[in-house]
Amino acid sequence: MKYKAVIADVDGTILAPSEFPASRPSARLVKAVEEVIKRNVVFSIASGRTITWLTELIEGLNLQSPIIVDNGAGLYDCQNKEYIWRTLIAKPDIEKVLAILKTYKNLRVFVIDDDQRLDDPSKITSWKVSKIMVLGISTKKAMHLHLKLKSISTIHVTRTITGHDPVLESILVTNLDATKQVAVGKLLEFLKIKKSEVIGIGDSYNDFPLLMACGLKVAMGNAVPEIKEIADYIAPSFQEDGVAHVIEKFILHKMRNNPLHNLKGEQKDQLLVTVDNLGNKTGLATREECHKGKGRTHLAFMAFILNKDGNLILAKRSGRKSLWEGFWDASVVSHVLPDETVEQAAKRRGKEEMGADLEFRSIGAFHYFSKHGDSSENEYCYCLIGKTPLDLYPNPVEISEIRKIDIVNLRKEIETNPESFTPWLKLAINKFNDYIV
Repeated sequence: MKYKAVIADVDGTILAPSEFPASRPSARLVKAVEEVIKRNVVFSIASGRTITWLTELIEGLNLQSPIIVDNGAGLYDCQNKEYIWRTLIAKPDIEKVLAILKTYKNLRVFVIDDDQRLDDPSKITSWKVSKIMVLGISTKKAMHLHLKLKSISTIHVTRTITGHDPVLESILVTNLDATKQVAVGKLLEFLKIKKSEVIGIGDSYNDFPLLMACGLKVAMGNAVPEIKEIADYIAPSFQEDGVAHVIEKFILHKMRNNPLHNLKGEQKDQLLVTVDNLGNKTGLATREECHKGKGRTHLAFMAFILNKDGNLILAKRSGRKSLWEGFWDASVVSHVLPDETVEQAAKRRGKEEMGADLEFRSIGAFHYFSKHGDSSENEYCYCLIGKTPLDLYPNPVEISEIRKIDIVNLRKEIETNPESFTPWLKLAINKFNDYIV
């Protein structure tokens, strides 16, 4: 299918859920959006946020297309800086909603009146209200409040995730015809694009209408179960740049360049080779047994890939990793399986993690132990090195980001910011510095 537009939610999809103004997007997403726009594919957003709280994101992505704001209450033209379409809540409905909210204690209620965010409903002056919000409440309270407000038949009420750690929810109230589904319909009519030509990406309850209005329904890896149930495809989480992944896969088709990826992720019952502290084989144990508590010493490896310029390729561990997720690591890191040499293991995982079919040579090994919460790494770890002039395509299940760096600057970064790197990477750099050049 040749898609002509991508419409993505913001909180929990492009960015971490937050009550603060939107931040700038990742470099990977900026690049992906630039590339799709060059191909005359529209990239737009459908957010519960007001236009004034999207400025940094709009500028960061250099958006020129119309976008959906206020949970579907407005269609805003970023190029001409004006509304193409907008719907407001009637004054009697505003009064009914506020009367119900007054019966609850300690609610943080905000009203969007003529694009002004008011923290006190008594400050309403123009009565051009596009949205009423209750922010940062528990799931239980959100469910109760959602049910109570739905008794007003002339408004639209939805829940959304606005806090990530801990999980908090918010309630969004708009006019009855203000949904992301209605707004997407208006947007597609304006762009003269068919529903079947659109990819919709979301994560929360208020994204159900968004996905239902699009041809390809994509749920983020961190999406609520209700969104995953209707999805045609589940992307990596927002922490792993899932929106960029979707663009690369379905629009830019970069994923076609790495059919060697193993997308199964970690398997608890996978058998690993157990060894003593000198690397002598002692038996087999499951992956879970090797990492639980103090773990069991097992055979592992880390491989450094050098590019054509002699720079190291570092990989950031994805959010799906059970240990040291989000830390910078060597290019390819994994375990040696039964009846497999270290070099064979590195070659196998080079394909599965980086889409790269290349040879590695061993430059030494060491034993280390490091705790991570209730788990640990207890490994006899081989260090290998390989070179390739070709582009690498990281497996999004395993790796959220890659970058190149020379050994001198890597050592400096480790000295100034050691908590960003895995323990075994820091050990390997110290032990095998002369080889990794």
